[in-house]
Amino acid sequence: LSITPSNIRINSIDISAKHLLCLRFEGHIEKISHTIRKILDMTLKNGLYKNKPLIGRFLDNPKLSDTKLKRIDIGLEIDKKDLNKISYPFYHLKIPEGKYLQAIHKGNPQNLEETYSAIYLEILNKKNISLTKENPIEIYHKIPPFFPPHFSEIEILIQIEK
Repeated sequence: LSITPSNIRINSIDISAKHLLCLRFEGHIEKISHTIRKILDMTLKNGLYKNKPLIGRFLDNPKLSDTKLKRIDIGLEIDKKDLNKISYPFYHLKIPEGKYLQAIHKGNPQNLEETYSAIYLEILNKKNISLTKENPIEIYHKIPPFFPPHFSEIEILIQIEK
């Protein structure tokens, strides 16, 4: 399935700041499940798990198809009052409040780059949108290994200037 700007809906939304308990993953994205397991184990053990989706922030441009290794901060949202419970190798990452472009990718995560291309094409076509320097955020509502790849649902947030 080819994703084009005509069949992807991009919304502008406001979000409040989010506090994440994170781990950095570096490697082939197919091997991220071990990192996810560490995050889930730590949040469950310390009473921090809130039944919310995983959130990722790419440090490498996610729309570059020739990138072999990915660096991503991946974590779970926690309450601000629980920040003192974070210990090494985990760390706190704050997703800033603000206005974001939002798009939903449905389908195999291997096709995510096509969705990013459609988003950036839409941004280029709109002269009144300016991006901030923040990296894109992905909220993983349904991802492997918890769901089959073709049932994946990933929310993409790209911060824009107000």
